[in-house]
Amino acid sequence: MIKDIEKEWDSILSEISDWADEKETLDAETAAQAEEIGEYFKELLAAYDEEENDIMTMLVDDDYLLEELSDKLALVNMIEMSGEGMTPEQKETAYLSLMDTCFETAKVFNPLAGFGRDRLEAGLGILRSFEKKYWPLVSRVTKNNAQAFRSLIPAEHYDDILEGRKKALGAVRHKGNSMVVAGVAVFSINTIRGTAANDIRLEWIYVADVYKKTGVGNMLMAELAGYAIQAEGSIITLNMNVTELKEEKDRERFAVLENFLDSWKFVFSLRTGNNFYLNVTDIKDSEYMNGPTDGVKSLRELGVGGEMMLKRFFKTLNNSYDVELVNTSYSFFDKDVSCVVMDNMTVKAVLLFHRQERGNYRFETVRSLPNCDPGAILKLIRFAGGAALKCDGEKSMLHGKFESDEGFAIMRKLFPGTRTMMQYRGELSAPLRKDIISSKQWDILRKEAGLSDEKIPTGEPEAEDYSPERMEKLAKFMGL
Repeated sequence: MIKDIEKEWDSILSEISDWADEKETLDAETAAQAEEIGEYFKELLAAYDEEENDIMTMLVDDDYLLEELSDKLALVNMIEMSGEGMTPEQKETAYLSLMDTCFETAKVFNPLAGFGRDRLEAGLGILRSFEKKYWPLVSRVTKNNAQAFRSLIPAEHYDDILEGRKKALGAVRHKGNSMVVAGVAVFSINTIRGTAANDIRLEWIYVADVYKKTGVGNMLMAELAGYAIQAEGSIITLNMNVTELKEEKDRERFAVLENFLDSWKFVFSLRTGNNFYLNVTDIKDSEYMNGPTDGVKSLRELGVGGEMMLKRFFKTLNNSYDVELVNTSYSFFDKDVSCVVMDNMTVKAVLLFHRQERGNYRFETVRSLPNCDPGAILKLIRFAGGAALKCDGEKSMLHGKFESDEGFAIMRKLFPGTRTMMQYRGELSAPLRKDIISSKQWDILRKEAGLSDEKIPTGEPEAEDYSPERMEKLAKFMGL
């Protein structure tokens, strides 16, 4: 029987061995969508390069921002001299407005290098100074305070934050005399193989409706950029699914997000995503689901010794890339659908899932020991599929990320209903060393363009800094 399973698995692998060279791995509809979006994207990038790389345009925009920065700095100076009668909300608004303009000036060319990095650090310095003197504006989301940010975080990311698999930053703001949540950014930090640099993966960023266009998004992204500049060569990346936006409000939200990421100088490319989606009901229609599952047990069947068995299994594998799985609590994995292949009380292979709030199953990993027979994987898939169907699975979806290109091919072979989506991959990285513009070089360019280099006031504010015209401007900044 084992030999038959091995042959069946080998047959599946051989049939998909050349899958990467065959266009039919993408269904016709997805392929057509990819081609159409690709052409649109090329035109968009060409227009972007033509417009955004105009140095003179950048200089003029920067000059306007520096003038605004000067006004807002004057306001903060005035508050520090005599701001006793101001409410916490008014004081916070003045500082936030200053920080936001500082972050805007950091984005003029690139926020991770040269004069952009100097300005980013200046903005973060203002933020840290304010928090030290007054109160927090950005908080790390932990188990202890996660509930306060619950409404802004999707269940998938929320579970991972509680488990410590992802990190999150939450923005807080004054509303009257109370503190309220204003936005959140979920991310992970992974070392880029062979370097000391990090890939800071932005998983989710969201700003509460009432705080949109108030600088919350800029502040959260600036914090991530602050992590990136700590190690040379670090980047910030993200993936966005390409979906059909039927509702006008959804198109507007996507446009806002797209403009925001463009302003931070993310560069985008279009690719086939590594996420897969499958209705659990599609599992029972697969010809490969009919077969033996001997030797397979659910985590629930392992009883109290299951956690130790799983730890011993991963210790035997000793894969450096499995550290996150090893540190994940046993309770995180669904006990009925997650399963293992046993041989003489030893775990030989595992297939793990996490069940989410709405009942969907997220694939976590599949692993096997080197001496495990290949057919064990097929047995695990059969067992897990059957278990999901029994657990009210007909209303559920199974989804996850492919761990390899081969994984996608196997899923499409076993379950033709498997779907993936095209994705935009965004990356924010420092320019090449030869293309970096230092603060000194930028000042020279400003002078050559005939722009003043005295936009930022120095020393103590003078009377002319608070003329009626300027006071009117300052009041407008604060929304008074």
